[in-house]
Amino acid sequence: MLKMLLVRPQRESHFLALSLPPLGLMYIASYLRRHAAGKVDIRILDLSIERNHREAVSRALDGFVPDVVGLSAMTPEAADMAHFAGWFRRRFPESLIIAGGPHPNAATEYVLRDENVDLVC
Repeated sequence: MLKMLLVRPQRESHFLALSLPPLGLMYIASYLRRHAAGKVDIRILDLSIERNHREAVSRALDGFVPDVVGLSAMTPEAADMAHFAGWFRRRFPESLIIAGGPHPNAATEYVLRDENVDLVC
């Protein structure tokens, strides 16, 4: 079974400052759960609503080693996306790291310069 972690990265907690659900990640998870049922185990981690990032990441990864890590970011979150791409690369060097969302789509070549990002979608 493919293990996938979808992350909305944010280092500095803006707890409920901008309460927008990560719809793109939720759409991807919903589609895969419906059309690849039993073939994929998906977890979503929205760090924009977590007060303690380390605890939230630890909770999401408890016994879970992702084959794919998807990071979604808007341009103001670009530095956070790069930070977490490196963080996940160090912990899971064999995982495929994919960047998506508004920023990677607007600045694809820039995002792909990050050695920790394998693909942009």
